[in-house]
Amino acid sequence: MASSAPAPLTANDIHVWHATLVPTPQNLAGAADMLPAAEREKTALVASEAQRARLTLSRAWVRGILAKYLSQPAPDITIRRSPRGKPLVVTGDNDQPLQFSVSHATDQMLVAVTRSDDVGVDLERMTRLADVERIAARFFARGEYDALLALPPDQRADAFFRAWVRKESVVKALGTGIAAAFDMFTVSLAKDVQHEVDVTGITGVDRQRLWVRLLDIGRVDYLAAVAFGHPDAKVHYSEWS
Repeated sequence: MASSAPAPLTANDIHVWHATLVPTPQNLAGAADMLPAAEREKTALVASEAQRARLTLSRAWVRGILAKYLSQPAPDITIRRSPRGKPLVVTGDNDQPLQFSVSHATDQMLVAVTRSDDVGVDLERMTRLADVERIAARFFARGEYDALLALPPDQRADAFFRAWVRKESVVKALGTGIAAAFDMFTVSLAKDVQHEVDVTGITGVDRQRLWVRLLDIGRVDYLAAVAFGHPDAKVHYSEWS
């Protein structure tokens, strides 16, 4: 699968790529060629054919996207995990530093790429949850939970998802987990496109703030957000095709 060359990735730019993980014989064959042998062997162990196909596409498309910004071909890119589990790309001697984040929801995927700082992206399908208040009571900060309950019941589900994607993107940018940090910071439930998030309350974090922006991926039943370290960052959206 090929896409046009991205615009130059300058210091405060964030490129967000959207891909659809719908397998066909043609794209699966091309995807397999983008994976190193060890990753193909690992993927082949997945019992479900449908899950195996989506995993093949997902891993291949991530590598294909990263290869647009690196000197290595997709199969040769080394991806590791930080001690907290955050994915990291090992850049070559001729490459500038590169940070990335990945999120999946059903057969949709987002990949955010930047050279400058921490980045986190989250994508959620807006299903009709039966009890968003109960989930918010467990995971949200007290101020977020109170703000949710202050809304009319018919507005709570959308507000819940706006908060959730924002919070997920923040913890992914920082490399912390939901259980460790989700209730230690507060995001907006409103429809504002971008706002600042104070992260000083999160244990082990060496920064004071992030900014989080809602993303429109052109699908009414999905909601996404990206978190980043500079308020003037420019977010560019592209389709992987």
